Amino acid sequence: TVDGGQTFSVAAGTATSFGTVTVTDPTGGLTGYSIVTEPNSFFAIDAAGNLTLTASGQAAPPQGPLTITIDATNGNDTSSPVAVDITIT
Repeated sequence: TVDGGQTFSVAAGTATSFGTVTVTDPTGGLTGYSIVTEPNSFFAIDAAGNLTLTASGQAAPPQGPLTITIDATNGNDTSSPVAVDITIT
């Protein structure tokens, strides 16, 4: 399950990872994350939960907080999507 209440802040134009989404996985074996809802295509997430700005996100002006939803999977089960707030400064 993606832990609730997570917020991140990133400077406009940042090309590196700016935060890692945390999860609680009592069965172990987390295999990946996905962004379920992200209306602006500003963000990406890798298999380790690291958030980055896409090219569109790097070009975006300061704004936020923007809410995206993220889920996680352990190969057998996928968690319910959880809201994460990100502010571009």
